[in-house]
Amino acid sequence: MLVPQSRASRVPFKAIARIACTAGLSAALVCGSVATVFPASAFAATEASESNLAKAKEQVEDASKTFEDSMSKVDELNDKIDDTSNEILRIEEEVLPEQRSRAAEAASDLYKMQCDSPNIISMLMNSTSLEDFLTSTKYLSLIQDKHTDELNELKAVEDDLSAKMDDLHTALDDADAEKDKASAALEKAQTAADAAQSQVDSENAAEAKAIAEAAAALQAQSDAAKEAEQASSTSAEDERPGLTASKAESTETSTSAQKPSSDKTSNEQTQQKPAQNDEPEQQQPSQPSDTSSNDSSDSSSSSGWMTGVASYYGIGDGFMGGMTASGDIVTESSMGVAMLNVPLGTKVEISYGGATVVAVVNDRGPYVHGRIMDLQPAVARSLPGFVAAGVGTISYRIIG
Repeated sequence: MLVPQSRASRVPFKAIARIACTAGLSAALVCGSVATVFPASAFAATEASESNLAKAKEQVEDASKTFEDSMSKVDELNDKIDDTSNEILRIEEEVLPEQRSRAAEAASDLYKMQCDSPNIISMLMNSTSLEDFLTSTKYLSLIQDKHTDELNELKAVEDDLSAKMDDLHTALDDADAEKDKASAALEKAQTAADAAQSQVDSENAAEAKAIAEAAAALQAQSDAAKEAEQASSTSAEDERPGLTASKAESTETSTSAQKPSSDKTSNEQTQQKPAQNDEPEQQQPSQPSDTSSNDSSDSSSSSGWMTGVASYYGIGDGFMGGMTASGDIVTESSMGVAMLNVPLGTKVEISYGGATVVAVVNDRGPYVHGRIMDLQPAVARSLPGFVAAGVGTISYRIIG
């Protein structure tokens, strides 16, 4: 049997989630500012880049505050949702059935008085004295007022229930809006940090390219100086008197062998230059994907509503008075439902036939293929036409 989490057990999870998200913002800020904190590990960024990083830091801090404020409001709204749904369940299970019973008796008595009005008039006319007449009239008026008050009280309870349902819907919508606001703040902070870091990386790549080109030019000058020195040495040897032909041929062969080697070295340096120029361009950071924001928008638009086929039990099937999986007894005022995989104690908002009620999962079932929920008597009767239909497609969402 699944055991529902209490509100106290859910609070640490919210706190952990908030700490994790704040840590993510801090990590994004650290990664975006690493070039300015450790200048020795990267090429110096321009003043514009440092200014952009400072702006990104401010945006991250603002986004972090927005996120904290939104999550605090979500916590407050969740508490309000819990309190409102509990009050709705109390009215549906305790207040409304009793008031409907009293109102039904009052309506029946009023109807009987209306049908028996000739006898009532005859009784008044047969009064032995004016005092008896006034006493009987006052008594009949009090009875009629009492019955009317019972009917008005029922209407007041139903209006109160409707107002609390509206408050519940508003709180759920506000909670979804605050969650979207928190997600937008995180996305804004990440975008700012990525943009600033991208600019710094681009400038670092350009400076790396310039340094590589300068190194290649310096190497070329060094090779040219070596070739000129070798050529000068060869020329001096040729001008010496008494030089034998074999030594001259040896010197010429050595010089010609050194020149291709120098040329090869120069060519290798020239060929390495494009590779060095291309390497920084491959380090450009990729743009962030929009998939997560699209998924978030789709999720928030659905507001958690789902549909499925439901039935009822406890009405003429022998289950009245039976015990549910959570230990509750099925009665005429039971505002419970049976579901297979939802934790016991979970509150569910159900809509059918233009009416909406809040019920609590306190049993397991249904065990018929294709059905997702079994409604207990008070829930089924609260949805117009559902008892007559027996089986119908409902809309529902989990609220706590």
